[in-house]
Amino acid sequence: MALMPVAEALARVLAEAEPLLRRYEGAFTYVGQVPRDRLRWYYSQASVLVLPSIEEGLALVLAQALACGLPVVATANSRWPCVIAGAAQKASRNPR
Repeated sequence: MALMPVAEALARVLAEAEPLLRRYEGAFTYVGQVPRDRLRWYYSQASVLVLPSIEEGLALVLAQALACGLPVVATANSRWPCVIAGAAQKASRNPR
């Protein structure tokens, strides 16, 4: 089985998702790929970052959003629940 080029695979996924996303038009903004030097600006303009995923390793986009103070909503299908739980425990400790 031959591997599909990334751009072709992404275009295919977006084409399949378009009818579903159209139902929610106006409720969110799909931005797509952003140059690294513009990430902080995009995070500062957002209210929340949502990363629904069937399977995800350690998506750096979540760490970047959290580092910018942006609330994150993500599925538990990654290593992030452990990372976020650890961060929440550290943040909730009394510093005295």
